[in-house]
Amino acid sequence: MGLAWWAAHLSRRNEDERLSYGYHRFQVLAAFVNGLTMAALVVWIAIEASSRLLTPEPMIPLPALAVATLGFVVNLIAFR
Repeated sequence: MGLAWWAAHLSRRNEDERLSYGYHRFQVLAAFVNGLTMAALVVWIAIEASSRLLTPEPMIPLPALAVATLGFVVNLIAFR
């Protein structure tokens, strides 16, 4: 999100002698970098998920319950 904000901020600049079309391409480059980052995250999550499916680990219930409760509270606040 920070990269997208920065690119939007840069794209408001006017053209100069170095960049005759202005800074509008920064938004495209930021979207490309965001896409590459998302693809890398998907690959990493898929590798981790497949390794955990092959060698399952026991679940620790209290942290899972805390995260679920926190998610429920956030959803209630967003719904309200």
